[in-house]
Amino acid sequence: MKTVILKVLSVNGKREEMKVKDLINLDKKGELSGSFDNEDVSNEDYHAGPAISSSGLKLLLADGPDAFKHCYIDGNRTESTPAMALGTALHCAVLEPDKYKGIYVSDKDAIALGSRRTNAYKAKLEQLSSGGKVVLPEDDLEKVKAMRDNLLDCPAGQFLFGGASTEKSIYWKEDGVLCKVRLDSIKQVEDYYVVCDIKTTSKPLREFNKQILNFGYHTSAAMYALGVERVLNKPVKFVWAVVSTKPPYSKRFVTINNDSLETGYDNFRKGLKLYKQCLTNGVWPSYKEDYESGNIFEEISIPHWAIEDKMYKGGGNV
Repeated sequence: MKTVILKVLSVNGKREEMKVKDLINLDKKGELSGSFDNEDVSNEDYHAGPAISSSGLKLLLADGPDAFKHCYIDGNRTESTPAMALGTALHCAVLEPDKYKGIYVSDKDAIALGSRRTNAYKAKLEQLSSGGKVVLPEDDLEKVKAMRDNLLDCPAGQFLFGGASTEKSIYWKEDGVLCKVRLDSIKQVEDYYVVCDIKTTSKPLREFNKQILNFGYHTSAAMYALGVERVLNKPVKFVWAVVSTKPPYSKRFVTINNDSLETGYDNFRKGLKLYKQCLTNGVWPSYKEDYESGNIFEEISIPHWAIEDKMYKGGGNV
């Protein structure tokens, strides 16, 4: 991890500067009590650095503390999928256009030598990837351009991203735990901040509310909003910019109602409490594992909607 200097707003009441890697050392010694706001932390440094993120909290809640430890403490990160690579490329194209032009290249020169299974293709791909370049299929680059243009070429996109700060990292202490969020974009509008998170989807746009629940996006939104409010001391309006990965790459700009956001806050508080408990005890159990109470089995139910739907009674829809 390269050296990155954070602009520290407050550490024990004094304005100071420190490196990302120093945060965890101060946190362990109990000397860290301030909030942090910095635009110069790279994505790599952010993910490699200390503090709990919304992705980590969601994994801890969904799969259990042992799954969190396996991924974030033991270093067994999930490998990128083609869908994730496409989303990363779109984020870069929208939020860091100059960087996107400098690092993303097409594999068309490699594909001209043979199929993607051939040694000739693989050798050319390795050559193209030198110097930190990211190689994507030509079709994917064209798709990224179409999605980017569709997001930006409209009043909502121009409002959200025009003049906004992008890829902004924020660090703060919550209930004694060092937290961090990485904002796609943020801009001040009068006396509040608008925070936007870009999402890609292959599902119908009308079903995005289901994805919010399935992927815990409301928990992330709550944590992002809380971090901004803690650090910048202004209220937040949170927006998702959702774009389809299928032609014609339709988009949708959505906010979240208060009840749903409050559910996200509840999840955040629950996850933070569990994370703090695991850190204190040094024990990372499986999902809802509770041997201390003597309950070694857990009773569960099928979804309530399935119980109410007569078509699912008796074993299924036949």
